[in-house]
This record gives sequence, C-alpha cells and structure tokens, in this order.
Amino acid sequence: MLAGRVGSGMRLGLVVAGALLWAGSPACADGPSNGTPAAPATAGAPAAAAQPPDPSPPPDGKTISEMIGLKPTLDDLRLNVYGWLEQSVTANPDDPGDDLNVLRIFDLRSNDYRFNQFVLNVDRTLSEGNSFDVGGRLNLMYGSDAQFIHQRGLEDNNNNDVQFDPTEFYLQLRAPVGRGLTFKFGKYVTTHGAEVISAPTNPLFSHSFLFNFAIPFTHTGMQLDYPLTDNLGLYYGLVKGWDVWDDNNDALTHMTGMSFTSNDKCWLVYVNGITGPERLDDESDERTVIDLTATHKWCDSFSTTLNYDYGWEDGLEGADDYWTGIAGYATYTFCEQYAATLRAEYFRDATGSRIGFTGDVTELTVGLDARPLRSFMNLRLRPELRWDHAAGDRPFDRGTEEDQVTFAIDAIVRF
Repeated sequence: MLAGRVGSGMRLGLVVAGALLWAGSPACADGPSNGTPAAPATAGAPAAAAQPPDPSPPPDGKTISEMIGLKPTLDDLRLNVYGWLEQSVTANPDDPGDDLNVLRIFDLRSNDYRFNQFVLNVDRTLSEGNSFDVGGRLNLMYGSDAQFIHQRGLEDNNNNDVQFDPTEFYLQLRAPVGRGLTFKFGKYVTTHGAEVISAPTNPLFSHSFLFNFAIPFTHTGMQLDYPLTDNLGLYYGLVKGWDVWDDNNDALTHMTGMSFTSNDKCWLVYVNGITGPERLDDESDERTVIDLTATHKWCDSFSTTLNYDYGWEDGLEGADDYWTGIAGYATYTFCEQYAATLRAEYFRDATGSRIGFTGDVTELTVGLDARPLRSFMNLRLRPELRWDHAAGDRPFDRGTEEDQVTFAIDAIVRF
C-alpha cells in the first residue's frame, strides 16, 4: 500500500519535473551575472547541511560591520555580523470575516501590516581545508514571524503578536579526519525544503505549502557533516524532533542526507530524510519525510528549482497516513536590480493532520524582486500576486470559498 502511494507520488513528481526542465531547456544568451535572488548559504556549513545557495547572488549593499568600519578586524577573526528588517502588507480582496489568509503562515493576517522580522546574525565561518577549526552561528529574531517558529519549551510563553525567538545558536567543530569531519551542536534550521525562514534568502515573499506544512522549521541536537568529494557531501543528525526544545516523548529523531554540486556549478541537488516519533508520550509511531530539492542554472539570467516532499506517520487513526507535494520555481534575472519568479505547487494531505482537512490544494504565485535604488542596494521590495485553490473543499473565508487571491508586498532592508 505504501509502495503504491510512493509510486504514485513519484510519478507526479517526474511529470512536473519534466515539464519544468522542458520549460527551461531553450538556450538563452548570457545575461547579467546574477541568478536567483538569495542570501549566502549557512556560513561555514558543508554543502550537505546548507540550503541550496545561489551561484551568484546579487549584491545586498553594505553590512553593519562595513558601515561602522569594523569589517577588516572582523574579517581577520572570520566573523560576519549582519542583519535585516522585513515588513509587509497582504491584501485579500474577499475581505474574509476572520481576517485570515487560510493555509498561510507568515502572511496569515489579511489586509493588515506585519512587522515580520528584525534579525541580528553573527557567524564565524570555518576556514578552507580539513584542519581543526571552530565556527558557529547566533541568529536572533524579533517580529510577528517568531510566533510560528518557536520550539516547544523555548520562549513560547508569550501571547504577543510580535515576539522574540532565538532561531539559531550552534557551535561547529571540524576535526582533521579525512577531508574534514564537522560536528555541529545546538539549535539550527532544518536542512529540508527549498525555502527557509530567513526572508532575504527566498525569491518570493509568501511561502509554499511545503514549507508551511510538510517539513519542520528547526531542530535541537547534533549533526555530523562530511564532504566525500568536492562535489558530494553527506550528513547525519540526531535531534529531539520537529520544533521542540522540551521533547514531548523519550525518543530521538534521525536525520540524514546528501548534496551534489556539478563541476560547472549549474546543478545543485539535495536529498534529505528525517524519521522519528513526534507525538506526545508516543515512542513507537514514527513520522517520516523524504525531501528532494534540485536547482539548475540554465544561464546567467535563468534558473529553475524543483522541490518534492513525501511524508507519512504511523498510528493516525481513521485516516490515510501520508502527505505529499511538489513545487516548481522559475526565476529570470533582468539585471542586477530586478528579477521575477514564478512558483507553481500542488500539495495533498491525506491525513488531515497537516492542513486541518483531507484534500488537495494548489497555488500559483508570481512575484518581482526589486532593488529600486542603485545607490542603496540594501533595500529590496517584493510585490507578488498569489492564487490558492482547494479541490472539492471550501476552506477559505470561514469555509465559504474554494479559492483565495492575495496581493502582497514586503520591504527588506539589510544591514
């Protein structure tokens, strides 16, 4: 039964993947030296532990260390100090009576202003090579997004809309074993998915259903990373579970995965898996997710990404036990200051445990990533238009609509 569901999901994934790759296959002339707008990947992390980085991200202006003249000193210490402020407005023309954009997370509130993220980040990057070294990260967030990503038992006693969250704090130790074996201890964001919590890293403002419901946000525990070759990396993690500081059972969760980068840096492929019991006082019924992300840079100005997830959980009474989804992204960079991204997505929750009802949902989003001031590239504006559809259900506008359309814009200032 499980094999049949996996096979069906994989066939869907291959169909969408083929369509996405076909759409990007025509050759394009070399454009500007930018790819998908993105922030740098996790500082110092081996490839397998990082989110898919962009081969050549557009400039984001001066960091705070450059502004105050400390960059040379911090560079000598291999310290990066930077941050960002994100604010947004999401308009829903249906004006839902509960003021909610259903199936959303960071843009949950309709026709309302959001102080999404004020983030301060301090990294110490690992040096090149395989010698002993120490690195780490401290990432602190204040804003309305924090309430959705709290780990259970850590800063979760605050009922305010705008809250504080210590999103990441971890230490890295690299041992001179082979090509360099890196140990990571602490709290860190998940390796799953094509999208991340960090607002500047994503090409669109709103998030996919896969990000919102298919995968975890963060973990607490340890992780081992090892680069087998210059192109292939592996990792294994042992953590408390999905988004928990105080675990709700006595079992641990296992994570593993690999990354592959082609010699020409045009292909980036990530495969991740996570499995372990996640329900209260239940050490036997496991939740498992398999995650695939593949990015291809067709030329300097055009790239595509495919993200596929399949998850299941044992012991869910009265329901099938799986959820699955696929999202495709296509990004075209017009110049250093402007890029556009199209995202198309399908998500099925056969359990009713992920989105609150059993059914299929789709979404289509088109957005612009603009740096309107060449003299101040720290400023980014991301307007977008999004359409959500529920097949055979009416979850939107207090259960009266099967469709939801939103117009949104966010502003990010990096420092």
